[in-house]
Amino acid sequence: MPVMTAAEAMTAQLKSLPPYLRPKEPGLFELLLKSAGRLRPDGGLHDARMAAVIYKLQEFGAGYGDTPPPTAINLPADHAMHLDCSNEWYWLSCHLEAVGPNGPTRIAVLLDMLRFRLISKELQKGIGWTDAECQLVWNAVTVAVSDSTGARMYRRNTNAQWTKVGGKARFSKPGEDFFFSCGPDELSGKREVLPLTVKVDDGDNMKLDLTVRSEMKPDKAYFLQGTDGTTPNPRPGLYYSWPQLEVGGRISVGGHTYEATGRGWIDHQLLASQTPTSDP
Repeated sequence: MPVMTAAEAMTAQLKSLPPYLRPKEPGLFELLLKSAGRLRPDGGLHDARMAAVIYKLQEFGAGYGDTPPPTAINLPADHAMHLDCSNEWYWLSCHLEAVGPNGPTRIAVLLDMLRFRLISKELQKGIGWTDAECQLVWNAVTVAVSDSTGARMYRRNTNAQWTKVGGKARFSKPGEDFFFSCGPDELSGKREVLPLTVKVDDGDNMKLDLTVRSEMKPDKAYFLQGTDGTTPNPRPGLYYSWPQLEVGGRISVGGHTYEATGRGWIDHQLLASQTPTSDP
């Protein structure tokens, strides 16, 4: 079978949904099919955003046919990404201090780099795609700066990437050193993740180059959320965190560059929506 385009694959994915998983709003499913048919191989950011909207509007159908998340956590293996499963993200929040043009400065950073699988494992078997090509990734970053003149907030411009519409994304495989990129932004570290390097490049709007460390050994630097690191239905998956991390590096926003240090927190979450097996 010839390799499908993004439009053909998204259309096939929608048509694979059982009737009870299709959106119930009148005309919505037909609109999603029409929008999927317009995706272009070189659509870039616009079409990556469109694909994300199509995915989200499927509601319970989003993630249909994906591999269920693990029912027990196994570290350090589960520090890596789970490309067979649906939604997954790494969340970094930091409270930092620096000296800026207006004296002592406090900086807060919130980064959420996520991926979700657009194409089911079953459909993937027949369309000639790799696991990486089935993923759409998105990185959202907010930086708040507070000094003697007041507080200001900066947001990264939209960074949504899907390789099948011309975007760039890369993922490490299990057993490799950790790597997750969304266009020019990337998270990279050892197999145990920490120390973690965080890079964001949004041109003159925002640049981050941070290193995240822990004084504790990697296998002791996190704690398990939920029940021993897993969450139950209706949002089954994995969830664990690294608190009290040492963070340091360079942040450029608002025309100024700061050398900042402080503390941070990382979450790694793999949470899927429970897919009904029949019409409720």
